[in-house]
Amino acid sequence: MTAAERTRLHTNPDGGTVAVPKTCKIGRDVEIGLGVEIGRDVTVGDFTEIGPDVEIGEGAEIGPDVTVGDFTEIGPDVEIGEGAKIGSFVEIQDGVIVGKYSAIGDGANIKCDVQPGAVVPRDSLHHAAEPSPC
Repeated sequence: MTAAERTRLHTNPDGGTVAVPKTCKIGRDVEIGLGVEIGRDVTVGDFTEIGPDVEIGEGAEIGPDVTVGDFTEIGPDVEIGEGAKIGSFVEIQDGVIVGKYSAIGDGANIKCDVQPGAVVPRDSLHHAAEPSPC
């Protein structure tokens, strides 16, 4: 099977297109930036915005009304809850759960689950020793 047979084009609200694997589920009114790499079996909820040059690992689930900043890396099997705001240059490790309506600042490295409504400061390392334990 060729790459073209394994992918389909997603059309952004502005008319631009991005190739995504056919195994992905992309919601309504989703904006996906240029250069985004999406793994297999990814789900993206309605009204979500994904900035350019983002990497999304296989099996990740991104809820509705989420914003993901430029150059962010989302590991495999990550879950991002509804309304979460993820800054630019963020790295979210494999299997992490980011709670609903949480905010992660630019440049943060997330190694542990983020509780709903939590705020992770920019350029920080969020791991088990932080207030939100794994």
